[in-house]
Amino acid sequence: MKVFTLALPDGPRWACDNIYSDVVQKFPNFSESLEDCDIIWLLSNWQWQAIPQNYLSEKKVVCTIHHLVEGKFNEMDFKNRDKFVDLYHVPCETTKNAVSKHTVKKIEILPYWYNKNLWYSQENIDLIKNKYNLPKDKLLLGSFQRDTEGGDLKSPKLEKGPDLFCDIAESLQVKPHIILTGWRREYVLNRLKDKKISYSYFEMADVKAINDLYNCLDYYLITSRVEGGPQSLLEACACGTTVLSTKVGMATEVLPINFICANKQEFINNISFKICKDNKHTDFEIDKILPKYFDFFNNL
Repeated sequence: MKVFTLALPDGPRWACDNIYSDVVQKFPNFSESLEDCDIIWLLSNWQWQAIPQNYLSEKKVVCTIHHLVEGKFNEMDFKNRDKFVDLYHVPCETTKNAVSKHTVKKIEILPYWYNKNLWYSQENIDLIKNKYNLPKDKLLLGSFQRDTEGGDLKSPKLEKGPDLFCDIAESLQVKPHIILTGWRREYVLNRLKDKKISYSYFEMADVKAINDLYNCLDYYLITSRVEGGPQSLLEACACGTTVLSTKVGMATEVLPINFICANKQEFINNISFKICKDNKHTDFEIDKILPKYFDFFNNL
């Protein structure tokens, strides 16, 4: 079965880019032609609008939905696309449950993965901290994502939980130093400045730099309300960083239950007391997950 998907525009990398580079471009029967393909794979829910409807009607269509944010969900757009979709792909059970409320089509769970050649634990952490001018005598907390709305560049992207992240940082007895990467971090930056919490911000860090920064952290915090993964869950774990997370996405599949936090106080209680070396991130190495994607499409 020949699979076609649209190339992605240049910009900050996220889950779609990883799928395109790691799966689509390595797929044995990848097709660069709509005419010759058997399956159209929509890597994100907006891509269907860029493909002529005659192809969507003629070919088998698989649509990936990473997560649904109910407050931002467009029911009409979903229904219009659903007419053409034969099957949905999601990365986790929570997304499957959300999507199943809006369609009767089959939904397949195939998780995200990480590449151990890109995300790995390092030694000589003090040298890395020197490289990025990071303090050696402070609690280092990290958040590598986009969490400010693009409309005004100041409102929190609430599904990502930047408000909870800041609440935690502000409530710790010992002031932490915060490490941020990613664009649209204005909400968090403004809160940190207001409370005089020190931070280092690497807006458009490349993969090598982000791997270095994961290794410097004491804790990586996932404070989201809705997620598909996130990818950072697997990346941070692969770097040997202790991850504390809300109950979102793949978190319960990767982390021990006592590293899942329901509220601010549970995050605070875990920080400085727990080091996690017993997660299941190795179950999601790229070589273990990609064959599942290949088998999935070959068997459609």
